[in-house]
Amino acid sequence: MSAHATTRPMDGMVALDQVRPWRERAMLASTLAVFGLLVLWLSPLAAGLPVVLAAAWLVLGPVFTLLSGATLLHQATHVSPESLPNWHTSYEALLNQFAWPLERRPRLLVVQDPRLNASAQWWPRRPILTLTSGLVDALNSADDDAMRRAILGHELSHARWHVFPLMWVAGPPSFPVPGTVVMLRILSPLRTALSLATLAWSRQAEQAADRGALLGAGSLDAVASILTLVSTGVRPNGASGVRRQIQLHGDTSERWVGCASNLFLTHPLLTIRIRAISSFAISAEYGRLVRPDHAESQRWVASELGFNPDRSFRRR
Repeated sequence: MSAHATTRPMDGMVALDQVRPWRERAMLASTLAVFGLLVLWLSPLAAGLPVVLAAAWLVLGPVFTLLSGATLLHQATHVSPESLPNWHTSYEALLNQFAWPLERRPRLLVVQDPRLNASAQWWPRRPILTLTSGLVDALNSADDDAMRRAILGHELSHARWHVFPLMWVAGPPSFPVPGTVVMLRILSPLRTALSLATLAWSRQAEQAADRGALLGAGSLDAVASILTLVSTGVRPNGASGVRRQIQLHGDTSERWVGCASNLFLTHPLLTIRIRAISSFAISAEYGRLVRPDHAESQRWVASELGFNPDRSFRRR
C-alpha cells in the first residue's frame, strides 16, 4: 500500500471543537489558576507589586503579539493561487471542510527559514498561520496534499483553540520583587509550579492539535509522517518508515528517563505523539466522525505503525 493510500475525504463539515480533549482544557484552566495563586500569594508580601506587574504583563502580552504579527504581515509572503497553488488549494479545501467563516479565515504566510516548522498566532479577527520556506519546499508537490492538510489542520486547531491564551500562558512572568530570603523561597516553588503547568498544558495542546491534523488529512499515515518529518528532519516512507525513525531515535516514552525528560519539553516526544494520535484514530470518538470504511483503514495503519491498544508500541 502506498504512503497515503488511506487518505479519504470526510463527509460533511467537521467541527474542530468536537474533538478537543477535555484534558487539554482542564490543563489550561489549571495553568491560569496557578498564575492567579502566585499573584494572590505574593500580594501581601510585596505591597501589591506583583498585582501591578501581572496587570502590566496582561497588557504587554497582546502588545508584543500585535507587533510580531504586524512584522509578519509586512515581511512574509502571503500564500496565494499564484505564489503557491498547491498549498493554496489544500488550505482552501481544509477551510471549507472545517466550515471556517469567511470573514475569520486565518492568513497563511511563508517566512524565509530553511527549518521545517509552522506556527499560529493571534491577530484581531483573523489569526496568522506561518510556514517556513523549508517546510513549504519539502511538501510542495501534488502528491503531498495529505501531509499539507495534516500540518495545516494542526495549525488551524491552534488558531481555533490556543492562540488567544498563548499571549499570556506561553511566557510565565518573572517578578523582580525585592524582599527577603524567606520571600524568595516562597516565590521559587510557585514559579516552578507555574512553569511546569505551562509546559504540561503546551504538550496537551500539541496532542489536541494533532487531532485536528488527523481530521484535516483524513489519514493517520500522513499525520505520523508529518510529525516524523518535523521532529527528525527525515521524510519517512509510509508507516514502516515512521516506525523505523521511532526505533532509530529510541522509544523512550515508556521509560522513566523519557517520562522525566518530557516534563521539561513544550512538545511531547515523537513516540508519545504518535501513540496518542493512533489511539484516537482507532477510537469510537473518531469513528463517529468518519465513514466506517475509513475508520477501519486507520486501524490497519495503526497496526503498521506498531500500535497496540494494550501495549502502546509493540517491539519489533
